[in-house]
Amino acid sequence: FARTIPCGRVTTYGGFCLALGMGSPRSVGSALRHNPFAPFVPCHRVIASNL
Repeated sequence: FARTIPCGRVTTYGGFCLALGMGSPRSVGSALRHNPFAPFVPCHRVIASNL
């Protein structure tokens, strides 16, 4: 799902969970933090909701 976020746009961890239909925002954050494909999967486009 992170690969579908367009350049210049962001989504929240909660929005990411809703789009996937599973998990929790913390589990999404943990998975993205351990992302071995960072250049190809733009995890920097998923942010906390309080930013």
